[in-house]
Amino acid sequence: MVKSFLERLPESTRSLELGVGSIGVAILSGFILFTDPRLVLGAVLAICVGLYFFAKPARSLIAIFVIRVVIDLFWWLPIDLGGLNILEAFGGGVAAMGAVLFYVELQKVERTPGFFLLIIYLAILFVAAGRSGEVRDAAEIMAKYVSPLVLMFLVSMVIRGKKMRHYFLIAVTGACLISLAVSVYHLSTGQIYEHFRQGYFRLVGGYANLHNHALFLLFVNCLLLFWTMKPGDWRKRAAFGLLLALGLTCLYYTFVRTAMTGIALFSVLFLILEKRWRLLGVGAMVAVFAFV
Repeated sequence: MVKSFLERLPESTRSLELGVGSIGVAILSGFILFTDPRLVLGAVLAICVGLYFFAKPARSLIAIFVIRVVIDLFWWLPIDLGGLNILEAFGGGVAAMGAVLFYVELQKVERTPGFFLLIIYLAILFVAAGRSGEVRDAAEIMAKYVSPLVLMFLVSMVIRGKKMRHYFLIAVTGACLISLAVSVYHLSTGQIYEHFRQGYFRLVGGYANLHNHALFLLFVNCLLLFWTMKPGDWRKRAAFGLLLALGLTCLYYTFVRTAMTGIALFSVLFLILEKRWRLLGVGAMVAVFAFV
């Protein structure tokens, strides 16, 4: 069974998997003898997740993005993993696995557009992390500001083919609709009047942090705009248009200007790339009349 599993692994990761597996067995043996059974279960789960990630990177990346979209909603769970909350533990684990896969597939990643700019960006972040006086702060900087870009490069490299990329967008959009439904629920129940910050009543939704909520809404509205503008059945486009209106309404009531500016810039760039000049002109006229 183990032999057939290893034979299905990519050639570039077999030796890595054997080495990691040997180290994992040694560490797990120590855990079994000297630690709490719950930690043993956690170690076994971590090893299994790691093996699956390297064996099926495309499916794993889709699952990671789906989980990442909804995991913020569970900030209230009293889970402590070595001093880390659930989001920090998940982000750190994904960053570590992504970095290893990034290194293993470095020759392929080097051919990806923008790789040179990524190297410059990583060099600047390493300097910033090195100047930090706390190890935890340095690790947080690297996990927060490096892992998203690493994952973007891995997605462009690993998730290939029109069908797989279409499935990726559908899966992430489906997860986003769960969080959007929570935001719409809180908007409809008057949560906005419970949070007064900097002169505005603001919608926090199911998130602990207002800006996290606004950035999520920026992301989901960009996806919904894409689906709304995508040629196809008018009924599907109308449904996505309605969801986009709900998303923009929730975004407006956060009163976070950064996210609002982001969706405006994305809309302009999207219309330019799609050569929707008429819609771009109409949008420009509406913006001019709105500010006059």
